[in-house]
Amino acid sequence: MKKILFTIATIVFFAPILSFAQNGGSGYQKRLWKKYRWELVMGLGTSHLLGDLGGGDGPAGRFMDVREMNMAKTRPVFHVGMRYKIFERIAFKGAITYAMLSAADEESGELTRQMRNLSVFNHLWEFSGQLEFSIIKENRGKRYIFQKNSIINNMNLYIFGGIAGIHFNPYNEMGGTELQPLGTEGQGQDGYDDKYSLWSVSIPVGIGFKYYLSKKWSIGLEISNRYSMTDYLDDVSGNYYNPATDMGAEFYEVSDPNIWGGTSANGALDGNDRFRSGDRRGSSDYNDAYVFMIFNLTYTLETGARGGPKFGFF
Repeated sequence: MKKILFTIATIVFFAPILSFAQNGGSGYQKRLWKKYRWELVMGLGTSHLLGDLGGGDGPAGRFMDVREMNMAKTRPVFHVGMRYKIFERIAFKGAITYAMLSAADEESGELTRQMRNLSVFNHLWEFSGQLEFSIIKENRGKRYIFQKNSIINNMNLYIFGGIAGIHFNPYNEMGGTELQPLGTEGQGQDGYDDKYSLWSVSIPVGIGFKYYLSKKWSIGLEISNRYSMTDYLDDVSGNYYNPATDMGAEFYEVSDPNIWGGTSANGALDGNDRFRSGDRRGSSDYNDAYVFMIFNLTYTLETGARGGPKFGFF
């Protein structure tokens, strides 16, 4: 992750140099971007959940720790949005994204998390708005992919940040049980907090790249970390809950399916090796996050007489 942050910092540092190198051309060329202010964006990619479950070989990392990503739990992302250029180098993009998020302790390299044996699968909807700053701006006018210097002419590199509303709903990955209604850490019980909301906010930060195949069509890639304002994307945050009355087999099987001594405790509703009241189940020190890597296909729309987009694909 340090390498990624160093790369982004280097790009930002050299942005003024790149900007100066790109300043030039006729007055018409400088104004031409206003003719192409609108873009439709469609994307498909991958997601990774960075929460309390799964992870690497050591203690749980922070939300920017890519060592916590389990490749076995890679899940798909679908994305559609529209971009509007406020200025030549600054654009706003609104988007709707559907992502599947997944994590499981069995994929962790850390023994205590393996023994905890929790898992989650999440359907997440995100409604986002982000501001983008072009480090390497787009060059409008005639483009010929195989002309001299065409690579830099057809390239757009940008960084972005924004805000998003998210809706999520965690399930136990093995049995498909909806977790929030059960109150797996005592939520909703006397003396405990209310059940957490399935709505929250996230902060997307990342870097993007576009390459124009023609005057209208481009392909690209965005990599981003989305830091959420909730610690319950994986339904894990606090301590184990030991109810005074029997909550039913379903509750116990998803709230504490721990494995001790190599023997599964699933289905055992009593026994000293099974339920650990008040013991740490997760950590509330950091909220959950998720990482998107999205490959985009972008179509550029011409600006209409009233400033809106002109829809015409041919």
